[in-house]
Amino acid sequence: MQQDTSLSWLFFFIFQVILCFFGLFSQLIFLKTTAFDKKIYVTGRVHLFFLSLGYQSILVTFLGMTVVCLHFGSMFEVEECREARMIPLKLHNYGEFTVVIFHLLVNLDRLLLAFRPFRSQTRGTKVYFYASIFASFILSAVYVEWAHHEDFRKSIAFTSICLVNVMNLLIEFKLYHYTSVVFTNTIGVVPLERRFELSTSVSMIRCFLPASICGVMLKFIVLVLFSLAMMMKDPADLPPIYFVLNV
Repeated sequence: MQQDTSLSWLFFFIFQVILCFFGLFSQLIFLKTTAFDKKIYVTGRVHLFFLSLGYQSILVTFLGMTVVCLHFGSMFEVEECREARMIPLKLHNYGEFTVVIFHLLVNLDRLLLAFRPFRSQTRGTKVYFYASIFASFILSAVYVEWAHHEDFRKSIAFTSICLVNVMNLLIEFKLYHYTSVVFTNTIGVVPLERRFELSTSVSMIRCFLPASICGVMLKFIVLVLFSLAMMMKDPADLPPIYFVLNV
């Protein structure tokens, strides 16, 4: 029985390593085709770079937490490994909020770009760009701090990341229709450079929206499965739902 359990944990760990490898590989491709593509305007590339960096930190830290917890004899967080894996967990939390907040900034960039070309960006827009990045780092740090308090602050942190995810989904639904209409209505009306900016917005939203929908559906399915499991088993034997939903 002990040998079967060890083998299952070994397969679990190998599966995590494979997922992490392919995840990091996909992020390298993402960086090369977006953040390092000079055809995309600089503010968008910066936001996409930090978005990818957040995903990479999530992958690496989750693998690190898996190693720590397996060392203590558990595939999920338990009392014995909580203190040992605290640093990678905080980095994981920082990465998860960085992802959602920069995802929001990318969507807002797409929305602003639909109204005005990048070349006509004003001084106020540049101030917004720098302020948004600074605020994102501060909010991510606050999220990490509040997520580790067993009081109302943890509830606020969890609610905030859920609300930002919902905002991203709603904005992408709007952008999916709006950017396509603007792109179609500007045929032969605006310069090719402006058309290219709009085409990148259309392409990006068409990729982001299905991914966002799949992410929400997967988290909802996990929530339902864990709710059913809690009805049939002792909740103390299950990993925290908060931890699983944010993996």
